[in-house]
Amino acid sequence: MAIAEDALVLYGTSTNPGILSARDIPRVALSDWLRPGRVVADFLAAVEKLDTMGIKGPYEAILSPHHYYSYLRQAGEGGFYPAAKQLGIVMAKVYNSPVIEGAVLFSTRGGDFMITVGGDFTVGYRSHDETAVHLLCVETIAAQLVNPEAVCIIRAD
Repeated sequence: MAIAEDALVLYGTSTNPGILSARDIPRVALSDWLRPGRVVADFLAAVEKLDTMGIKGPYEAILSPHHYYSYLRQAGEGGFYPAAKQLGIVMAKVYNSPVIEGAVLFSTRGGDFMITVGGDFTVGYRSHDETAVHLLCVETIAAQLVNPEAVCIIRAD
């Protein structure tokens, strides 16, 4: 259910857009994170893009599982200092989510995103037969992007 919530908040539905659905969100091209220094360069490009638009940190990131583990493994330029330690200067936290393609950098200064929960996650009885009980899950949630310039998508588009 948590994966479905992530997808709903980030990408929305055909009738309700998610946080990453806006067309005017800043973007940075995703480079090859197997090359030394590219993880740091991509994130610093995203931080610089948000910073030049007046969106200050702190920043947090969500990465696809593949990119999350590349981020953890990657050493910075020269191969000595881990990228995660270098980026700790500009990024407060980094998360892993299977719904993300590439990476996304968010400003967490406050007021840029809203998530409204109308009805929290509930499980209910639908029916039963000789072999199974059929349940239903219901949740009412909507995401709103107040400032599109407070997020930067890092993806190979």
